[in-house]
Amino acid sequence: MKFLSLLIVLLCVVVATAVAHTITQAEYFIDADPGAGNGFPLAITQGSSVTLADSVPVNGLSPGLHKLFVRMKRDDGVWTDPLVTVVSQWHRNRSGGCG
Repeated sequence: MKFLSLLIVLLCVVVATAVAHTITQAEYFIDADPGAGNGFPLAITQGSSVTLADSVPVNGLSPGLHKLFVRMKRDDGVWTDPLVTVVSQWHRNRSGGCG
């Protein structure tokens, strides 16, 4: 089976009580939350505004809809609430169609 990947491009600005924080870490998880700090790490450049572009492997997912979550850790050690989007995973069958 061909390796599939999903490109995430997010622009995140985290502001708490009118004070901007620096984002120090980011992680993703699919469908089930493993707990803050236990997801798969994403490469970021630290800052108060973070552009995130990274590949997420989806080759092990079953066909259908899945929830992709991303959360960030601030410089004060607090993890943000996860951002979520729904992604669909389709496998090509041998005849070239989707199935």
